[in-house]
Amino acid sequence: CEEKIYTHLGPNPRILEYKGKTEQGILLQLATNGSLAKYLQQDSLVSATTRQKWALQTAEAVAYIYKQHVLHCDLNATNLLLDNDLNILLCDFQGRVLGLDGSVQVDGGVCENAKSRMPGKADDEASIETDIFALGSTIYYIMQGYEPFPELDTFEDEVVIQTRFALHDFPVLDNLLVGRIVHRCWSGAYTAVEEVVHDLRALST
Repeated sequence: CEEKIYTHLGPNPRILEYKGKTEQGILLQLATNGSLAKYLQQDSLVSATTRQKWALQTAEAVAYIYKQHVLHCDLNATNLLLDNDLNILLCDFQGRVLGLDGSVQVDGGVCENAKSRMPGKADDEASIETDIFALGSTIYYIMQGYEPFPELDTFEDEVVIQTRFALHDFPVLDNLLVGRIVHRCWSGAYTAVEEVVHDLRALST
């Protein structure tokens, strides 16, 4: 499934490069700086400017895959890698490829946890709406260095987390301007990822 999605996506500077298939499995580009989640855990002093750049690059990656009719379905900081120049590479495509009529052509399943899943949606439900919600949680992680509701356990407190999201009881970000964008992702205010890209770019100008 992942091979089919990578082949379908084609090359893009924000997507981990697919290099072919071997007997052991698919061959992918080496991301020399590892996952963004691990990088942030090891270096908490990353500047706000760099974090905003990563947030924008992540949104650009999601906007690109959606133009190719792909839903990621498991967007989080562990599925973002960093190349030699510390630029974002989106990876781990176990999601879905949609036909022009919206039908599912390739289905790799949905893997979002309670801190990335849109409240009120079934565990296997996926759409651009749910990917944008997960993008909000991912940007939150990029800016803060940890997941939303760090005091709550993803599994044991699943109902509490989903209830707080449903009630728009959102955690506050240190960066209030990016925080507004994250809250709009969580509240369903965005209908297209390009809108998130536009708002993040506006902060850099």
